Amino acid sequence: LADWGAEDLQPAQQLMHQAGVPFISAVMVGPSARTIAAAARSFGCDRILFGAETASLAQRLFGTIAQQVRHLLQAQGDPQVVGS
Repeated sequence: LADWGAEDLQPAQQLMHQAGVPFISAVMVGPSARTIAAAARSFGCDRILFGAETASLAQRLFGTIAQQVRHLLQAQGDPQVVGS
């Protein structure tokens, strides 16, 4: 899983490098929204950016990953969630 994740991250990492944007990337395994929220807190992130997601049936029922992360990060001082 770590190798697949690292491979999937390469295009985004190249874009960030080219744009001169500092970033931290990590491959983690677990329930998506909970894992993203926990990682953002542990890394001390101030923002989480999500791209557009195509609304699937599951997302209509349970919300998008961004919406789920936003719900988990409602405490004062938590990172801001931007995107769908």
